[in-house]
Formats: sequence, structure tokens, C-alpha cells
Amino acid sequence: MPRHFQFLDLPREIREIIYEALLCNWELNHTRERAYLSTRFDNPTAILRLNHQIYSEAFDYLVKHNQFISVDCDGISIRSDPLGRQILAVTEDPKKIGQFNGYVARIKWSTNKDPLQKIRRKQYMVLGRQLPDLLKCTDYHVMTQWPAITMTIAINPIRTSRTDLTTPSLRPFQISLLHIIPTLLHAFPGLTIEGTAVPRRLAGHIIRETARPRWMTPAAALADLLWFKHNNDRLANEAYYLSTNTAIECGLKTIDYMRASPGWPELILAGGRSFVNAVAELAFELRVARAQRALDAMERSQSRRNLVEEFSEHVNADLAKCLPPVPSDGDEAFWEPNQEQVAVVLCMHARKHRLLLDVESRDAAVGLVERALQMVPDNEAVRRESIAVAAWSRRVDRYINEVWVSSSGAMEEMWQWWEQEVEL
Repeated sequence: MPRHFQFLDLPREIREIIYEALLCNWELNHTRERAYLSTRFDNPTAILRLNHQIYSEAFDYLVKHNQFISVDCDGISIRSDPLGRQILAVTEDPKKIGQFNGYVARIKWSTNKDPLQKIRRKQYMVLGRQLPDLLKCTDYHVMTQWPAITMTIAINPIRTSRTDLTTPSLRPFQISLLHIIPTLLHAFPGLTIEGTAVPRRLAGHIIRETARPRWMTPAAALADLLWFKHNNDRLANEAYYLSTNTAIECGLKTIDYMRASPGWPELILAGGRSFVNAVAELAFELRVARAQRALDAMERSQSRRNLVEEFSEHVNADLAKCLPPVPSDGDEAFWEPNQEQVAVVLCMHARKHRLLLDVESRDAAVGLVERALQMVPDNEAVRRESIAVAAWSRRVDRYINEVWVSSSGAMEEMWQWWEQEVEL
């Protein structure tokens, strides 16, 4: 039987070449993409978590042959965000952080939280080239979670005992750190740049560019929203339900943020009714998709009534926002769902009643699917739900005819009987 390859079987010189490639690349790998849309994070420090010997070797090599950024956080985590992206710090140990002298930049985040609330302060040391990932994480948090966040970046001349690191040799790298900020951080007025190594004119330019509106054109705004829809469709096909819900949640938060942003009136003026209707259409599709996930969860949780009722509340919350028209900036321009979309929502309401075993709403559920069939008689999903509601209605009639239900325990007895029917 062939033996598995062992990394530690390699000569120390070869291992150091690998450490060099993983941990000592000075290139700032980034693209001019919307930061919060990126799902790919570079985690070169993952090799430090393999075992104690590799950690000892790689950490020693990393400290002696690299450049770093010191990160100070108040109430903000850089470890991950809801999209599942992670930044693996070199270390969080205060004693080991003290070993790092001569880092190229220092970043401090803070939030305007309740002063009486205890805020946990965290310190990290990360690789210099991970600044793009830090900016992506910050951009997402600013937009969806902590709008009252401030960030201070301090860049000063390097003071270190390492002879290979000097201020002239690191100055271009430090300046390049500033130039990538506006490409990955948007609509952020809370940026401050400090340090004697930074030209004042350049610092002012970076701050102004970072504070510019996130979406400058309707096409860019729609492109961002379509990314969430396409990502949701892809994950749904791959059956990644948790990630799918996250993509939907982020898409809806983005729409809410966009409509509340100062640049929304300019976007409406530039895009007109077609732009407003396109945003409303995407919001409808994302809410329907999230409600559909909750309905699927209700069906999978039939044996646990508390979960079924909890998921039904999520269904109600999303469907309640689907059918009413969404007004735009004018009195006459608005979006409303077409007949097929209305029929789908009606069927989802009927399915919710059916999965809840809501006997009192049985007639309402039957009426909903009948209305949906009249609107779109050829829609396969509507026809399937109509058949399912009809079968459920017949079971309800059989239950009422065969089982005595007391007024105090009707629902509980109904659930017990239904569980037995499902098992049979």
C-alpha cells in the first residue's frame, strides 16, 4: 500500500521555500470588485494550524521574513462574517504580539455603542497583504450591521531591529496599502488616516474617495443585487440551504441599505421607473425564495410543532411584503406583481396553512389554491399544491368524522392524530 505524503518528510530547506511562498508574498492580491460581494478570502496563515512543529517553524520564519499590520478592535470581529469568509490572524496572543516590531500599519476600529455596554477589546497581528480582506470585512459590516463604525489607519516610519527592513524599502508598500482602500471600502465617512509617513494630500484624497456613494450608476447597483440572486440560485441547486439563506439575507439587506442611502434619489433620477421596478422585482424574488426555504423547513420539521410554528412566522413576515405594490419616487410609478407571481404567493399561503394543520383556515387554503388555478391554470407548482391541499382537506374531514375532539385540546389532539397518520 502506498504511503501518504508527509510534509515534514521534506528537508527543512524545502519547507522554508513553502513558508516563503505562503507567508512572505508582498503582493496585494485584490481586484476592483464590490468588497462585500467577494466570497474568496486569502488565508495563507492556515498552515500555522497544522501541528506544533509546523507552527513553530513557520511562525519563526514568518516573524523574521515578513511585514505585518497591527489590528485593534472594539466590539468588532474580523474572524468571520455571515457570508462565511474568514481572516486567520497570525496571532491573537498579547505576549506574541509584543514580538512584532516594525509593522507597516496599525488599524483601529471602534463602534458607537452604548457606553454602559461592556465591549470586549481584541488585538490581532495579520499579514500586510491581508489588508484587502480586512477592508472587505469592514465594508460588509458597515453596510449591513454597524453603520456607526470608525476606522483609523496609522502609517509611520518603520522602527525595527531587523536590518532587512528599512523605511525607504517599505515606503512604496505602505503607500500601496492606502491606494487600495477606495477600491474595496465604499460610502464610508468614518475613515481617518494618520502617520508621518503619509503625505497629507494623499490622505485627504483617499478619505474623500472612500466616502463617495457606494453605487454611482443604476447599472452598478443592479449588478450588485443580481449577484445575490445568482448566488442564491447556484447554492439552491447545490442544496446548500444555510448558505442560500445567508445570500438571500444579504441581498435583502443590500436593497434596504440602497433605498435608505443618500444616493438613492440620484439613482432613481438616472435609472427612472425601469430601475425602480427592477429593484422591486429582485426584492420580491428574494423574499419569495426565503419564504420558500422556510416552508421547506416547516415540512422537514413536522414532528416538532414548535419549529413549524416558528418557521411559519418567518413565512408570514416575507409574504406580507410581497403582494403590496412598492412605491417609487413618483405618485404614478410603482411596481406590482404579475398574475403568476400573485398565484405563487397565494399557493405559499395555502401551503403554510396546510403544514400548520390549521383546520380553521382549511376553507381559506382551498380558496387560495382555487384562485391561483384560475390565474395560472398551467402552472405546475400551483397544480401540485392544489392537489396537496385537496388531499389535506379530505384528511381533515375524515379526522372530524372519526375522532372526537374536545374544545380545550382540539389542536393538540389534531397534531397527535396527524403524526400517527404520517407514520402510517
